[in-house]
Amino acid sequence: MDTLSTLVHEFQHMINFYQSTVSRNHNQATWLNELLSMSTEDLLSEKLGVAGPKGFTTSDGKAPAEGSDISEGRLWYYNLYPDTPYDAWLSDSADSSGDPYVLRSYSLMYAYGAYLMRNFGGPEVLQRLQHDATNYSDLPDALNFTSNNTEALNNSIPLFNASVLLSSRTDMEESLRFNIDGWFNYTFGGQSYRLSSLDFYSYVYPPHIYTSEEADQITSIPPRTFYFIGETENISDKYHIETSSATEDADIFVLLLK
Repeated sequence: MDTLSTLVHEFQHMINFYQSTVSRNHNQATWLNELLSMSTEDLLSEKLGVAGPKGFTTSDGKAPAEGSDISEGRLWYYNLYPDTPYDAWLSDSADSSGDPYVLRSYSLMYAYGAYLMRNFGGPEVLQRLQHDATNYSDLPDALNFTSNNTEALNNSIPLFNASVLLSSRTDMEESLRFNIDGWFNYTFGGQSYRLSSLDFYSYVYPPHIYTSEEADQITSIPPRTFYFIGETENISDKYHIETSSATEDADIFVLLLK
């Protein structure tokens, strides 16, 4: 982990404690506070010249090529555990491989925060979340300040999952973008910021597209967890998105690739 990136991460926690807890008497959820810290690392990584949680540096804002097998940062680990619950913070106890479960939460929150910034306003997203959100249910109202696409905001988790699967494409519309083949540029508070494109297929463990047969074997789904189900292996084909009720307390996210 970069020392500068770690300092940025912890400095956000300090600022957030005052802005959220002291000034507004908000009891902000741990997962949201950590999302803000890792998103701040991402936002400032280009200015600091460090890889940050994305795990690579770039001079032109482009994501590394697919198959680059990047094993740094958070996203390769997110690809291993896309079923991590959103509105919970996992424990420090170790899983069967010896890794603390909490690493899954860190990885998910960075991936989701990276999506929110690249689709709904960059640094302004962080300000709105810090000021106006304490937990999952607050996200649509907090983020709607930066976008007219209310439906996209209300459905940000399934759209985030679709964006992961489609991150090798550079032609996606707003709310489905991780990759524009260059920098995402923002101006906020009189300062300019740049976020690089991301391609989840450039990591050592790429996203897994579940087949229909695999989906039939899923028996336990945590609340608000979404799974990827594809009919083909070619994610460059046309697509559409559906959600279907799987249990009383969860949805399966379905990305059908034509």
